[in-house]
Amino acid sequence: MKKKLMKVLSCIVSMVLFLSSPILSLPVLADEPEVFYTLSADGREAYYAKDGYLVTFVLNSSWDGGHNVSIKIKNTGNETIENWKIRFDYLSEISNIWSSEIYSYSDGIYEIKNCGWNKDIYPQGETQFGFTSQTGFEGFPSSIDIVKTVSSENLGDFLIETVINNDWGNGYTGEIKITNNSEQAIEDWRIEFDYINTIDSVWGGIIESTDNNHYVIKNADYNYIINPNETTSIGFIVSNGNSEDLFENINLYEITNITPKEEIEIEIEDPYITEPFSDIGEIYMKDFTEDIKGTFVGIGVY
Repeated sequence: MKKKLMKVLSCIVSMVLFLSSPILSLPVLADEPEVFYTLSADGREAYYAKDGYLVTFVLNSSWDGGHNVSIKIKNTGNETIENWKIRFDYLSEISNIWSSEIYSYSDGIYEIKNCGWNKDIYPQGETQFGFTSQTGFEGFPSSIDIVKTVSSENLGDFLIETVINNDWGNGYTGEIKITNNSEQAIEDWRIEFDYINTIDSVWGGIIESTDNNHYVIKNADYNYIINPNETTSIGFIVSNGNSEDLFENINLYEITNITPKEEIEIEIEDPYITEPFSDIGEIYMKDFTEDIKGTFVGIGVY
């Protein structure tokens, strides 16, 4: 009986030492990664359930060197989805598309928009489009989101759009898209605006100042030129704010170190030389006159 009691006490002590050991510890299970879609039983359909809509991505067929896809967007909310545009990451290149058009593509991110006749999706309604790729299928997009354009403003030949890519209620991520509709490139540009929320960080641009909720953002090194008919964008994060709050007093301009020329007309009433020198000739007078007849900027002549 005594031996049995000693064995029990020995097991209890061993267990206590094991659990309190600084070296040994029980494994801690990590949080499961967030799932952005669910797959059908056959693995050919991916479902992206969002707040107010459901996107179904269907791999219709695939072969060596190509595949065919259809995408259905269903409005599960109570309000009409107007002028829809979706955004998703995709490793394959889209070679042909129907019932929609490619709005933009950058760094593996596609934005696809409606064709006009199918721009609105009414509550419980749906629309569908498809595309073909001439490369093998490399997997479903990690997420498909409807891009929400909260403002659009024309500044002369430039279109400024603010879109929401991901909204989680008290914060969101978005983009400021700048489209050059003019016939000339804009270089070394700045965009400024008033905004009541705090922008935590940006990419595709650099925040120069944020005085009294007035933001001035300059271009990044790689997008300092916006050529005609091109679009560039600045991404941003607002960790605490309402996506319905709009940017106000938007202005776009470019910085240049070139001082505008002030043209001054000069009339030569009594040139220093009225007759050619016999030892120099007509050429001297001609060149001298042409040099004087110019445009002055400050005190420089050219």
